[in-house]
Amino acid sequence: MPTANFYICANKLKQHISAANESSDQFPPDLFTIEQRQHGAIALHLGGLVYMFVALAVVCDEFFVPSLSVLIEVFDISEDVAGATFMAAGGSAPEFFTSVFGVFVAQNNVGIGTIVGRCQL
Repeated sequence: MPTANFYICANKLKQHISAANESSDQFPPDLFTIEQRQHGAIALHLGGLVYMFVALAVVCDEFFVPSLSVLIEVFDISEDVAGATFMAAGGSAPEFFTSVFGVFVAQNNVGIGTIVGRCQL
């Protein structure tokens, strides 16, 4: 019985690898070759990743939170209601944009996966 499970797992792994190879043609090539990445160019990728996270934090801190304060004052909404609705919209925005990019840019049906994945949390 363990041998059968091994072959089932190996077959599923082959399917995932072939699907990954097929989907790699949907995206633009990397800026660096494999040799450059092995010799340290991956640090530039990591630096860009850190830069994007910091930029996201700054944008949220400098623009999103103050705009919530203005909306609370203009529409005379209680802070609890505004926080629950607008923060929920901000929290689901990554899944929304992942679905949009998956459908229109990659032309892949990733939307169902993001919706189901979100429900799992």
